[in-house]
Order: sequence, then C-alpha cells, then structure tokens
Amino acid sequence: MAVGIALQLTLSVLMPLRRLTATLARFSSGERGVRVGLLQLGEVGTLGEGFDDMAGALDHSRATVEAREAMLRHSQRFEVMANVTAGFAHEVANPLSTVAANLDAGAGEVEELLQKGTLDAKAAESLKACASALADAAQATEQ
Repeated sequence: MAVGIALQLTLSVLMPLRRLTATLARFSSGERGVRVGLLQLGEVGTLGEGFDDMAGALDHSRATVEAREAMLRHSQRFEVMANVTAGFAHEVANPLSTVAANLDAGAGEVEELLQKGTLDAKAAESLKACASALADAAQATEQ
C-alpha cells in the first residue's frame, strides 16, 4: 500500500512539479512559446494552467511591443527623410529666390533702357539679346 501511495504521489505531484520546474527554467532563459501542458486536476493542474496562460499573455505582449517598435522605427526613418528633404528644399529655395529676384530686376532695367530709345542700334540689339537671355533664365528658375 505504501508503494501505491508513493507511486500515486510521484505521478500526480512530483512528476508534474518537475515538468513545471523544467518549463519555468526554459521560460526564464528566454525561450518563447513554452507551455507546461499539464492535464492534471487539482492545485498542480491549476498551477500549470495558470503558467500556460501567463506565458501565452506574455508572448502576445512581446509580439505587440515588437510590432509597435518596428512601426516606431519605420516612422522615425520617415521623419529623418522628411527633415533632410525639407532642409535640402530650404537650401535650394533661398538662393534660387535671390537669383529669380535679381533676374527680374535686371530684366526691368534692360526694358527701361530699351524704352528710353536713347541707345544706338548696336547697343539696342545687344540689350534685346540680353533681355531674351534674362527671360530664358527667369523661366528656368521658375520651373
């Protein structure tokens, strides 16, 4: 009878507790997806089910955190690209605006000289060519 009680105690308590202890060690070492999977009734079975539920919830939480971290890294890359693009656009737009303003001013001066009519034919022809070049340059900066 003592042998039967010892066997029953071993099968229903000691072996499941060893299995739970081994699973806890694997879980503590960082292994994912570990489950005890005890099909026991009573406190030992409840303990195994509780561990399995906890491990499953933790695996789900880890997956959620990893997905959110991946999305955050992705959005940070876009933020960096947007900042670089904005900086580049700023560095190009400011000098280009100055060039466009100077072209407009130069074209206005040339037009004024041509309208006065005080230039000889050769100078007027040169200024017309200059006005045409300034107009082309202004159109190019606009684009």
